[in-house]
Amino acid sequence: MAYDAPARTIANLVPVVLAYWDTSQRCVFANRAYEQWFDLADVDNGVVKGFAVVVTNISERKRLADKLQAANETLADALAQVATLRGLLPVCAWCRRARDDEGCWDSLDAYLARHTQLEITHGLCDSCLEQNFPDAQASGDL
Repeated sequence: MAYDAPARTIANLVPVVLAYWDTSQRCVFANRAYEQWFDLADVDNGVVKGFAVVVTNISERKRLADKLQAANETLADALAQVATLRGLLPVCAWCRRARDDEGCWDSLDAYLARHTQLEITHGLCDSCLEQNFPDAQASGDL
C-alpha cells in the first residue's frame, strides 16, 4: 500500500507496542517497539517467529487501590470539616472582645461561632467559682 512507509515511520516513533493482526491471526503490521519487545528481528510474511504473553493477577493491587481511595475519601471528608484559624487575632486586653477584618469588635464567643464550627458553652472554672461565689461553693449549691 502507498501509505505503508509513512505509517510505519510514524508507528516506529510512537513509544508503545503496536501490532495489527488479521482475522486469520496473521501479524500484518508491527512497529519496531513490538518487534523489540517480543525479540523479533522481523515478521516473515506475516508469520511470527515467536510469541509471549504475560498474565498477572492484579486482584491484590486492585483491592489495595480501592482501600487507598476509601481512605483518601475519609481524609477529604475530615479535612472538609476542619475549620482552621490562622494568623493573629486581635483581642481586647480588658473586655476580651475580638476584632474582625472589618474592624468591628465583638465577643470572642460570637467571633469563634462565626468563623469556625465551634459551639461555645459556658461554665465556671474552679478558680472563678471560688473567687466570685465562695458561699455557693461552700454550701454545695453549684
